[in-house]
Amino acid sequence: MSRMDHNHLKSKDLPKVSVIAPVYNGQESISGLIESLLAQTYPEELLEIFIVDNGSFDQTPEIIQKYPVQFLEEKERQSSYAARNLGLRHATGDIYAFIDADCQASEEWIFKGVTQLQSESADLVAGRVKFTFSDSKTHAEIYDAITHMQIDKIVAKDKVAVTANLMTKAELFNTLGPFDDSVVSGSDHAWTQKATQHGFKLIYCAEAFVEHPARNLGELLKKRFRVGKGALRLWRSQGRSTLSIMESFIKPLIPIKPSIIKKRIEERSAKNITPKLVPTWWIDYLCRISGLLGMISSLFRLQGKGRS
Repeated sequence: MSRMDHNHLKSKDLPKVSVIAPVYNGQESISGLIESLLAQTYPEELLEIFIVDNGSFDQTPEIIQKYPVQFLEEKERQSSYAARNLGLRHATGDIYAFIDADCQASEEWIFKGVTQLQSESADLVAGRVKFTFSDSKTHAEIYDAITHMQIDKIVAKDKVAVTANLMTKAELFNTLGPFDDSVVSGSDHAWTQKATQHGFKLIYCAEAFVEHPARNLGELLKKRFRVGKGALRLWRSQGRSTLSIMESFIKPLIPIKPSIIKKRIEERSAKNITPKLVPTWWIDYLCRISGLLGMISSLFRLQGKGRS
């Protein structure tokens, strides 16, 4: 359905939507993201797009400014959440839509998400993240696809979502405040968990999907290191006990049983995804160790600040 086909929907009082996407050194992917946002079927006059550069030193800023979107720069703090918070301060929409710079939105992403939000009287809607693969479709890519961005499962089980694909009523930020930008990872989990704990309704919408390239092994390990690096500060801010945090340092050293990996493969495999047990097990263990190294790095950094 084209944007013109949606013109008759204006009479239904569709809300204004502010799209917020942070980016850091994303010259390879940012054009694809922006073009997918400009191709949305949602009424153009009800849509504003903020692309927030987070201190890129490649050609990202120049590429962004070639497009009819609002360009912002967050240079003071190296954090995707600080960049999102800057977008929030400029946004004027009734709904905020978050997406990552390496994603591409399906044409009806906003329309499907907003209408689901309205029809179910919800406050937040998390959409599906559909993985795309390289021609070689490596074991690491397959592992990424069956392990990460399982949005339907984390919404149902944990009542949380991620900003790779999230729409929320603007008024929630007045109640809950912005994202915690002191951490490098996990603030979207913490913020959406806070929202559901306050009684706000979070739903899942498979039709409001975005596409995300599956990561190779190097990218996977880098991501897990970053997540681990941000975990300690996040756990402390959540009031987790010292004993619980210590257990989280020990847990990654213990490999997951192959039977658990096998069960995950059986539950999450799709027609175009055929994981093999042994490579998947090894990649999982390497990712766990990378996350642990990130946590250790964060621990030493915090201790260094404490002595200074």
